[in-house]
Parts: sequence; structure tokens; C-alpha cells
Amino acid sequence: MANPHSVEALVDEYWDSYSADQQSAILIQRAFDQRLDQILPQVVAQQGVNADVEAWLASDFGLAQREVAFLLKLIEEVDIVALEADRVSLEKSLEYVSLSEDMERAYDDLERPIYAIDDLLERPLVGTAQGMVVDAYFARQAWLPLVEAQGQQSYRFPEQFERLLSALDDAEHAALVERLWTGVTNITVQDYLVRAVDNHPSEIDRTREHLQFAIDAFAEAARWFERVGHTDAASHFREERQRLENGSMLAEARKAAQS
Repeated sequence: MANPHSVEALVDEYWDSYSADQQSAILIQRAFDQRLDQILPQVVAQQGVNADVEAWLASDFGLAQREVAFLLKLIEEVDIVALEADRVSLEKSLEYVSLSEDMERAYDDLERPIYAIDDLLERPLVGTAQGMVVDAYFARQAWLPLVEAQGQQSYRFPEQFERLLSALDDAEHAALVERLWTGVTNITVQDYLVRAVDNHPSEIDRTREHLQFAIDAFAEAARWFERVGHTDAASHFREERQRLENGSMLAEARKAAQS
């Protein structure tokens, strides 16, 4: 069962709104834990050495016949050589200074080969390119712009921070980790406080949900710094969580709103 606060759970909630091909694409990506643009070259390579690719897809990845058929059809329809060449071209064109600006650079030409898969699936033409740009930033170890970008996101979906936190941990960039957690907790708390100060009856459940997101963000930040031995940072995030839970933050926000 998917975590209720995960991207997978959100997708499942709107499952019936996706077309059959979009559903197959989602199931395939879940099975491989990769995007389609990363999966297709692997399947093509396997076709060169494996006489029964369909059995391989079913046995190794648990794909049903519908998903196998869709994947093999996609291989026929997408120019994978052109897609891979365009990926390399995109990576070379990036400046690795601002993730949002490089995303816009990738969106300049929606006819380029990297959008072939999105086009065939009739989904917004950003998913594949966005993934490629992020992958390029990780490969270049452009940590600061990644931290700046993810530090502006709420802790609604904790999984989206795991890759960057793990990479920063491996690179021993404690200062950037603290900067990331500070940004994430600030954004998440503000999302909650705006709703709580407004206190609209129709938003009570959503407000409680956002309060839990903020509590979880502070708790996870404190656990992370405790684990790596940064006790001062861990204490700071624990204290902030306590101020949130005992209502001090909300009282300050209400006072500020009235002044």
C-alpha cells in the first residue's frame, strides 16, 4: 500500500482519469523505478542479446501483457537514438547555476526529440525534460542550485528530498543539508500558518494536514542532524517543532496578521 503522503498515492487517487497507455507507462516506471526515457534503451539492448524479451520483462519486472505490449510498441514509435543524442545536447546546453532557468532552457523547443515520449502519451511536455535536467545536475554535482530549488518545496511528499539528502550526506555537505532543511521547514510551516490564521471552516482538515507536514519536517530534520552528530542543529529543529506543536508559532503569526 502506498504511503498516503506520496506521489504514488496521489497518482493512485486520480488513477481513473489516466488513459490506458498512461496507466501502462506509470506501471512500467514503477516496476523499473526509472523514467521511460531511461527504460527504453535498456530494453533495446536486451533485445540484442535476449531472444525472449517479453518473458524477461514479465519475470524480472513483473509486467503484465498489456504493459509489455505497450513498451514494445513504444520502442517502435520512439527514435531512441535521436532521443539519446538530444539528451546529450541538452546536458551540454545547461549552465548549472539555476535549476529553474535551465528548465526554461529545456522548454524552449517542445518539438525536440526528448519530448517524443510525452507527446505520444498526450501528457504535459515537461516530465521527461525535467527529469533529464535534474539528472544532469546530480551528475555535475551542482548541489547549491539543487538545494535552492528543493528548499522552496513543502514537505508534503518527503520522498522527493531523499535523493538530494543522500547525495549531500555522501558528499559530507552538512551546511547545505542545513540550508535545505531550513528552507523546507520554513515553506512547510508558512503553508500551515497561512491556512491556520485564515481559519476558514472549509479548510479545517487541510489545515490539520499541513500542520502534520510541518511537524514531520521538523522531526525528520532533527533526526537527520542527530544521526550525523550535529547536535546544535538537531536541537534547533526540535525546539522549532515544539514551538509549532504548543501553538507559539501560530500565536505569533496571528499577532503579526493583526498588526
